[in-house]
Amino acid sequence: MTISSTPDLRNVLTKDVNKIIFENGLTILLKEVHTAPVVSVQVWYRVGSRNEASGLNGITHQLEHLMFKGTQSRPVQFGKLFSALGSASNAFTSYDMTAYYGTVGSDKLETLLILEADRMQNVALTAEHLASEKRVVISELQGYENSPDYRLSKAVMQQAFPDSNYGLSVGGNKSDVEKFTLAQVQEYYQTYYQPSNATLVITGGF
Repeated sequence: MTISSTPDLRNVLTKDVNKIIFENGLTILLKEVHTAPVVSVQVWYRVGSRNEASGLNGITHQLEHLMFKGTQSRPVQFGKLFSALGSASNAFTSYDMTAYYGTVGSDKLETLLILEADRMQNVALTAEHLASEKRVVISELQGYENSPDYRLSKAVMQQAFPDSNYGLSVGGNKSDVEKFTLAQVQEYYQTYYQPSNATLVITGGF
């Protein structure tokens, strides 16, 4: 009897991936897949809720929202810019990482990379933007509390990691979010949103 083996998924995903590390510390992972004339771009920052100090639970998630508010040279909602490129773009925050991703036609790759490079270090963090996005985040948190799955997951993590930041809610808590200052958000951004703390992943028809 012959037993067929299933290919190791990890090997399939990493096959033909080219890795480059720039002098500024930025890591780039490239994989060409020419099944369609589209390309996917992801920017992963090594920062999540585990990096949050006391009283700052949710600041990583808060900053994720602010990353879409525009930059010093492009003071416009980045969601509108991505939509103009035909990009399905979004982001998420986790315990260890914050990631931004989008998919565009191959001919729009350079433009998408220009936008990601711009907001990596030039986001326009203002008191007005912070106040606006605080309301959005608090509304999200209130919505989460209506989910039994969310409440269960939150309780399990708090019990499993009572003395660790992994016991904190990734989304944050209302009392901390309400007190975030612009200076705190700016310092957090300048600390973690650096090329040396990021990995750029590009895959598709390029």
